[in-house]
Amino acid sequence: MNFQVLQNRLYFDKKDYELLGIVNDVLDREDTPNLKSLLTPYLHPHGIKEMAASKGLRIAYAVVRLFRSLERSNVDERLRTLSALREEVFSSSGVGLRNNTARVLLQIMKELVRAKDEEQKLKLARDFREAATGRPRAIARQLRKYHLVEMPEEWNQIAFDDHVHDANTKGRKTATHLIMDAWIKGIRRLRVIYYNYLTPEVADELMRAAAIMDVDVRVGLEFTPRFRGRYIRLIWSPRGFNESSDYLDFCRQPGVQQFMDEGRAASEYKQAYVFAVMEAFNQKHRLEINRRFGILMPLLSRDELLHLVGTGQPSLHHLAKLIHDKILPLFRERLDDLHECCAYGGEEQRQAGTQLAETMNRFDIENIIEEFLRPSRNPDLPNLAVPSDDDDAPALLRASLQELLDKLERLHARYRITLGLSGLWAEDVLEILYQSQGRVTRLEAFNFKDTAYNRCPDNTRIFELQSALNSGNAVSLKRVVMDIVQKVVADPDRSEDQKIRLRSILSDLETFRDYYRGSVLESRIGTDSTGGSSKVPGMGLVVVDTLPWRCRRQMNKLGDLQGGIPIRIDVVLRKTYDFRHFERKMNRMSGTGQPCIWSRIIPWLCPSNDEWQVQQYQSVPSEHSNIRILGGFADANGNRLELDCTVQPKVKKRPHPRYLNTNIKNWLKILCGFVPAFATFALTKDWWLLAYFGALIWFGITGVRNIIQSVLGGGGLRRTPFLRWSEYVKWNRISDSLMYTGFSVPLLDFLVKTVALEQGMGVTVATAPLTLYAVMAVVNGLYLASHNLFRGLPKTAAVGNLFRTILSIPVALALNFLLGFALASAGVPAVGAVLQSWAAIISKLASDIVAGFIEGLADRGVNFRERARDYTQKLRQIFDVYARLELQHPDSEVLSVLETPERFVCSVSLEEESLNLAAIVNALDLMYFWMYQPRARHVLEQMMRQMSTEERRVFLLSQYVLQRERDISQLFLDGLVGKNFAGALAFYLHNWRRYLEDIQRLALHLPSFSIPVPKPRRTQCRV
Repeated sequence: MNFQVLQNRLYFDKKDYELLGIVNDVLDREDTPNLKSLLTPYLHPHGIKEMAASKGLRIAYAVVRLFRSLERSNVDERLRTLSALREEVFSSSGVGLRNNTARVLLQIMKELVRAKDEEQKLKLARDFREAATGRPRAIARQLRKYHLVEMPEEWNQIAFDDHVHDANTKGRKTATHLIMDAWIKGIRRLRVIYYNYLTPEVADELMRAAAIMDVDVRVGLEFTPRFRGRYIRLIWSPRGFNESSDYLDFCRQPGVQQFMDEGRAASEYKQAYVFAVMEAFNQKHRLEINRRFGILMPLLSRDELLHLVGTGQPSLHHLAKLIHDKILPLFRERLDDLHECCAYGGEEQRQAGTQLAETMNRFDIENIIEEFLRPSRNPDLPNLAVPSDDDDAPALLRASLQELLDKLERLHARYRITLGLSGLWAEDVLEILYQSQGRVTRLEAFNFKDTAYNRCPDNTRIFELQSALNSGNAVSLKRVVMDIVQKVVADPDRSEDQKIRLRSILSDLETFRDYYRGSVLESRIGTDSTGGSSKVPGMGLVVVDTLPWRCRRQMNKLGDLQGGIPIRIDVVLRKTYDFRHFERKMNRMSGTGQPCIWSRIIPWLCPSNDEWQVQQYQSVPSEHSNIRILGGFADANGNRLELDCTVQPKVKKRPHPRYLNTNIKNWLKILCGFVPAFATFALTKDWWLLAYFGALIWFGITGVRNIIQSVLGGGGLRRTPFLRWSEYVKWNRISDSLMYTGFSVPLLDFLVKTVALEQGMGVTVATAPLTLYAVMAVVNGLYLASHNLFRGLPKTAAVGNLFRTILSIPVALALNFLLGFALASAGVPAVGAVLQSWAAIISKLASDIVAGFIEGLADRGVNFRERARDYTQKLRQIFDVYARLELQHPDSEVLSVLETPERFVCSVSLEEESLNLAAIVNALDLMYFWMYQPRARHVLEQMMRQMSTEERRVFLLSQYVLQRERDISQLFLDGLVGKNFAGALAFYLHNWRRYLEDIQRLALHLPSFSIPVPKPRRTQCRV
C-alpha cells in the first residue's frame, strides 16, 4: 500500500466524500427538475424531504442556484431560493449558536461551490459537517477563518452600512446576493444607493429579499446637482411607507415614473462617456500595455462590457474590471515565460524578470483606472465631472441645487436627503445647508472611498459646524460661522459672489438656526465598496459596544478590522420586560386569575428584549472610535503573481490533523483519556479488579450516562419504531467526554483523595465521609467547568456543572451507605478500606447520575423548543391555506369541503393548484414530525390544547388529504422531493393510516372536541 492511499484512509470520512459528490453533482446538473423540487414552497427542512435529500445537498443546491441566477432575470426564482436557503441553514437541531452557525454554513458552502482543487473541496466539506454540529469552538474557528465577526445570538447588534451598491449600479451582486452577503456579515441595516433612477422591479427584489433575511433596508437615489461650477452629491431617500408594497406603488406613480425617465436619460448620457473611454483605451492605452509587458491584448468590445455589467449601469469601474479580466490570463502566460528565462538565465535576466513580475502584480483594477481611464489620461474626451452648458446634456444634469430640491419635494412629502462631502469645504457645506432651507437632513460624515482617495479635505471643520448647528446654541453657531466667513473673505482667490452669500448667511443666522431647530442634522457612514479593493474595505460596520465581551475578544483576534474611523457612536441599551408573559405563567401555576405582583417586584424573572439605540455621533480621534469594519481589505499582494526563479518540485503538504478520519480521531481521543486513567488505577490499586478494570468501569459510567442522556432527551427508547437507539447518540460528544473524564482520574483519585485528603489531612470514608465526598465533588465540578469553558461551551453549561456537583454529594453518601451495608451483610472484612478504594468511582457515579437527569432534561428542553418552532411554522401555513380558501370561496363552507378529501382536491380551480399542493405538503411534513422528530407528539398535544375548537377542526380536517393515496403517490413520482423518493413514498404508504388514527385518538381525548374520521375513497382527481 503506497503512502498516498494510506493518507487517503487516514484523512477525511466517507460522509465528506459523499457531500463532495453531492456538490459536484449539483454543479454539473443543477437545472434538473429532480433537484429543483427541493425548493418547493412549504417543504419544511425537518419534514418529509429529509428522507430524500441530505441537508448538505439542499444547501449546496440553493447556493449554486443563487450564484448562477446572476446571469438570469427570474427574480421570483431567486427569492424563492433565498427563502429556502435561509430555512435550511436555520434548521440545525439543538444548536445554541443558531445565527452564527447559519452564517458559517452559508459561507463555507459558498467557498465549496467556488473551489477548484479537490483536496480543498474535501477540507471544506469536513468544515461544513463540523460546523453543522454547532459546537462553539468549531463555529468560532470558522468565523475567524473567514474574517467574520461573531454576533450576539439575540441579533440586536448595531451593524450597518449606509452606502452600498448592487449589480444595478456598479456593484457585482444582485439585490438578493447583496442581502444574503450582508446577513452573513451580521449587518442589520443597509442603505442601497442607485444612480439617478430606480425601476419598481429592482426595488421589489431588494425589499422582498430584505424581508426574507430580516434586514432593514433603505433605498437611496444619488443625484449630482450643480453648485459653483461643479457637481455635488445628494442622496434622496423617500420615507413614510408602512410596507414594501406602499413603496412600490409610489414608484409606479406617473409623476415618479416621469422623474425616473429623466434620471435614466442622465445615466445613459454618462454611460456614453464610458464607451468613449473604452474606444480611447483600444486605440491608445491598449497598445501601450502591450509594449510595456510584452503581451498581445485583444480589442475590447461593447458587448463584452455590457455582458459584464449585466443589469447595472456601465461605469469606469466596470471597464477597468473588464480590462483586468482580459489581461490577467495574458500576465500568467507571460509569467511562465519569465520563469523559464529566470531559471536558466543570468542575474540581469532575473532582476529584469522580477521587476516586470512586480509591476504585473500591482496592475489591479484601481491602478488601471488611475493610469488609463481618468479624464486627465484622456484629454481629448469631454470631462463629465465638470458641468457643461451643452444643450444636449439631460435636464437633470443641468439642474441646480434649488431646482433639484424643489422637484424632489413635489414628488413626496416625507424624505431624507444626505449630502456627500466629497470635495466640499466647510464654507460649501454652510452655503448648501442654507440654500436647502433645512431639506438636507443628513451628512455623509465618513465615506471610505472618498477618504481613501483624499476627497474629504475639510471634515473636521464640517463636523464643528454640524455640532454647533445641532446644539441649538446661538453663540457657538455664530462663532463657527464667523470663522468660516472670515477665512473665505481673507482669501483673494475666492469669488465675490461666494463672499457676499456667506456674509448674508452670517447676517441671517437666526433663520439658518430655525431650519434645524426641530430636527437634527444627523450623520451617515458608508463604505461605498464594490469589493476586491486594497484601499476600500468590504461592506459593513459595527458598533463594538453592542457586542458581548466574547464577541469583542474574537474581533480583536482578527486584527485587520480597525478601519481608522474618526467618529464615535454613543449608544444606550433599552430593556423591555414582558410582564404579561410572566403573569400568565404564574397564574397557570397558581390556578388563579388574579394579577401577579411578583413580576413588578422582581422584573428580572420576566423575559426581556434588549435593544440598542443610537444617541449621537461624535467626532473623535480614530483610536477612540468604537466603530469597526466588517468586510476587511483585499489582499495587498494584488494579482498574486509570483516569479519563482528556482527549479524545485512542489511538495504536497499533509492535511491538518483536524481533517483526520472521524473514527480515528474519536479513538485517539478515547485513548488519550484512557492512558492516564489506566495508569492511575494500575499504579495505585492493589486489588486486581480496580488495578486492571478500574479505568474501564470509569469510562463505562461516562459512556452509559451519555447514551442514556441522549436517548431520554430524544424521547425514550419507545419514542418511535423507525429509529434505533444509536441514532440518538452523538458519538463525537461521547469521545470528547471520555477524553476529558480520563484526566479526572489522577486528579480525583490520586491527588485529591489519596495525597491531599488521606495522606495530608487524614480524611477517609471511615473518618469523615461527608467531607471526603464534598471536597471531591467540588474539585470535580471545578474541573468540569474549566474544561467546558476551554471547549467553548456556553457558560450556562459550566455553571450547571458546578451546581450538579453539589447535588451529587447526598447521592454519593447514599451510594456509599448502600454499598457498605451490602458488603457488611456479605461478611466482607475491612469494609472501610474497600469503600476508600472505591470512593472516587462512587463520587463519579453519583455525579453522572445527577448529570444524566440534569442534562437529559436540558436535551429534552432543546427538543421541545425545536419542535415548538417547527409546529408553529407549519400550523401557521395550515391556517394561512385555510384562510385563503375561505376568501376564495365566500359562498361555501370550506370545512365541509375539507371533511371529504376528494371534494377538496376536485373542487379547486387552476388558480388554486398551489393551495392543493401546499395542503398535501403540510400534511406530509406533519406526519413526518409525528413519526420521526424527537418530542413531536408531546409538543403537538400541548399546542392542540391551546387551540380553539375551530382551529382544532381545521388542523385535523387538513390532515385528511393524506387519504388521497393515488394522487399523492403520483406527486412523489413526479419529483415532489427529488429523484430519491422511494423511501419517502414507502414511508407515506405504510404509515398514513396509523398517523390519522393517532391524531384522531389524540383529538378525542381533548376536552370539547369530537369528529369522526371519514372513510377513504378511491376517487382519483387532478393534483
